[in-house]
Amino acid sequence: MRPSITRTTPDTIDHLAQQAPDALAVIDEDRPISRARLRRELDCMAAALHSLGVAQGTHVALACEHGYVHWLLVLACERLGAVSDAVLDPRREDWATLHQRAGLLLSTFSPPPMACRHQLIDQPWLDHLLGRLDLPALPVLASDPGAPARVARTSGTTGTSLRLLLSRADVAQRVRNWAQLLDLDSQSRYLLTLQPSAATACYQAAACMQAGAVLVFAPAARAWQSLARHGITHTACLPGMLAQWLAELPPGFARPAALRLLCGGAAVSPALRGQALARLATSFEDVYASNEAGLIATGQSASGDAAGRLWPGVQVQVVDGQHNELPAGHTGRIRVRAPGMAQGYLDAPQADAAHFHQGWFYPGDVGVMPRPGQLRVTGRESEVMNLGGLKVSPEEIEARLSLPGVPAHELAVCALPGEAGIDEVWVALCGEAARQQDQVVQALAQLCNDYAWVTFRVVQLPSVNPQAPGKLSRRALRESIAALRTDLRQAAAPGS
Repeated sequence: MRPSITRTTPDTIDHLAQQAPDALAVIDEDRPISRARLRRELDCMAAALHSLGVAQGTHVALACEHGYVHWLLVLACERLGAVSDAVLDPRREDWATLHQRAGLLLSTFSPPPMACRHQLIDQPWLDHLLGRLDLPALPVLASDPGAPARVARTSGTTGTSLRLLLSRADVAQRVRNWAQLLDLDSQSRYLLTLQPSAATACYQAAACMQAGAVLVFAPAARAWQSLARHGITHTACLPGMLAQWLAELPPGFARPAALRLLCGGAAVSPALRGQALARLATSFEDVYASNEAGLIATGQSASGDAAGRLWPGVQVQVVDGQHNELPAGHTGRIRVRAPGMAQGYLDAPQADAAHFHQGWFYPGDVGVMPRPGQLRVTGRESEVMNLGGLKVSPEEIEARLSLPGVPAHELAVCALPGEAGIDEVWVALCGEAARQQDQVVQALAQLCNDYAWVTFRVVQLPSVNPQAPGKLSRRALRESIAALRTDLRQAAAPGS
């Protein structure tokens, strides 16, 4: 087993630059960056933030779409002892709360009027700071594992994206976990598929630096093209992203000679796993994790009823509604306790009470432990849709599809598994909503830009909720659509 990580990522970059300054460290959308150049650009970014008043304990909000620049900002905050807080989606950001907490916002767009200071990240500003020659001596930080380091955002599993405060020790633990899981070395090349605004991407990038591997940033569109272009040996992605890659692969695509692929964020169907191994990866493993608890288990997707292995140091119990542990083989609520686990949410007392209880985190999943050390996730407690790793509430989709003059009870949304095992969104219409189906389809076209790999389907029903008028039952809706889908498939079958 590899030794425990003790250096921070900025310290690791300094060490690598001293060892082999000309060795390749990063590829930023085809721009090669040596270890010495990476250290220089990080020094410049840290100096720029320091000149803006960023110091130990400062809360810095980050909203930058450029992956490499965002990562440099995170590292600069780490070097200065500041708390970095990434804005995942500016359209859904709780700006009022962010204003109260942040001392500085750095963004590539102009935000609403803010109480905190704002620095626009544009090309002239970047050109100026990365070309600085007058770098000041930065303060040496005292080592305090309990000091706050990062505000992480949840993926929306709880219904909406929430905020978590992680300490330096919490972040270090997660980096260690990913370093052990990825098992990179100095010959590895790691493709980062998630934007660094997602905390998990920062842990993966840090694990890459700790191993002395090459970190590759690639455009989100057709990221699979980077696999061959840059000789990628390792990557991790969401199931929906993987399905999209496989659908885009051209005929005759040569499978990489050696590619270790990790997939997490949603269940991986045996069919999707089989396609990935046949066309893309030489090694495949799925990951069950959460932003709240970190890595929980690996390896469930080998078959439909397989169980995953608990990650070392992680405790999992399956409990009933009164928090009592159930015997092995019984299905119930999953709860988790793990090193580096967050202690609760910021500014969300109701969600905090629902998901954190007596030192345990309840991710909202249902599952079973066939035997000690093994976990199989079988479903969800809530109606939040998991669309190949994207967590979306059906109410959010319904609100964005609402039309003037159409009663709310005439349009409803649910999710059903598609052919690759990735859930599809079904929009059920009746009454006036059905008569305005063309307008609904136009609104769906706008949604597709926000959910890259999600398939939306529209269906008309006599009623979107025949079993309980006035009170929507999504289970009944799913059953109605599933039955209709079966009838349509049978009618389309040869000889029918």
